[in-house]
Amino acid sequence: MLTTSFNMAIFASGVVGAVVVDGVGAPVLPAGMIAPTLMALVTVGFGRRAAFPAGR
Repeated sequence: MLTTSFNMAIFASGVVGAVVVDGVGAPVLPAGMIAPTLMALVTVGFGRRAAFPAGR
């Protein structure tokens, strides 16, 4: 089930990427990666506080 989920995610991102490149053009892709990058940084920031408490 996990492998199927990963394969579906890769397929979906390929479809979304193709639609974006076909509709808007390739120059939009770097700007479109800013939002997921910021979400990942925020997730890591909050997770770091929970995973590594100061008292350990």
